[in-house]
Amino acid sequence: MLTSKYRNFQLVLILLLFGLYANWPLHTYTFDSLTYVLDVQSGQLQKMLHPHHMLYSPASFVLWQLGRLVDGSLHPLPVMQLFGALSFALAWFLLFRLMIHWEIDSTVGLAASLLAVLTYGPFRFATITEPYALHVLLVLLMFLLASHKRTVALVTASVLATLNMQTAFLFFPSALILAFGDDKERIRNITKSVVAYAIICLILYLFFGYLAMGSLSALPAWFGKYAVDHRWWDPSPVKLITAILAASDCVFGLATAPSIWRTISWVLMTSVIVVSIYFLRDWHKKHRQLACASALALFLQFAFYYQFDAGSPCYWTIVPTLIALLLSGPLTIAASRSKWLT
Repeated sequence: MLTSKYRNFQLVLILLLFGLYANWPLHTYTFDSLTYVLDVQSGQLQKMLHPHHMLYSPASFVLWQLGRLVDGSLHPLPVMQLFGALSFALAWFLLFRLMIHWEIDSTVGLAASLLAVLTYGPFRFATITEPYALHVLLVLLMFLLASHKRTVALVTASVLATLNMQTAFLFFPSALILAFGDDKERIRNITKSVVAYAIICLILYLFFGYLAMGSLSALPAWFGKYAVDHRWWDPSPVKLITAILAASDCVFGLATAPSIWRTISWVLMTSVIVVSIYFLRDWHKKHRQLACASALALFLQFAFYYQFDAGSPCYWTIVPTLIALLLSGPLTIAASRSKWLT
């Protein structure tokens, strides 16, 4: 466990990361990101209740209104950009605390967590005014609450994450592994958590869907309007390569990052993977539980988006975080055997 002397250090790092994200906007806006800004600016709840991102726009609207108490002419765009920057800065803190909880070496945890949030993906999407920064933050909150076995809080955070981004349900099984993987009554506890999560999500989706559409009969089309626009279960080699490149773009910035950034990222990540594989056989029991949860999350993320929209890097923003969690265990073993780290 970290002592109290690290608290100020963690706060300083959060502020530094927030300032770094906020002062390095890439201005890579998309049609969707600008639409979210216009929806918030309209103040109309029906427009803000996007079926797949129902939490992001209303939360941004609340923050914008708070900002207008100070400056009545404030535009929602900078507020939403700061919201994204703060989300990624806090995501680092949750990631670091998660690693410490699972007995990852503090030096390894600090390096791996910083490496994860300083990859190209977070910089690209921190200030783009889309819900992916909040998505990473809420998923990490799920994992941390699960690790502390706070079941009610875990279900609450999972519902919020799903309201923010529908596909957050892909990470719920991993959270259950972290919460109940070593529990003698895991079947009963997992069942209770899944039932509670499913019922609350269903009720809230029906409620907000009715607010958005004004009719229950319109909910199926509203809820699944994106799904019908994609070809499902088409495992072509082209889609596989596209998915790998999109995920790599978030880690290494292959598409648009400067060449020096790509080179440094490749060298660092390759070194981490090589060292981790070397120490794979020595994983501790607790590290294996964390690795299983991370590996499952990566698999489900890849399996879903490989079929849905493989070429959109925004969906792969959480990949660096999951890789850091997956590899932190072997790196702790490597650190324990390296005199210069001890």
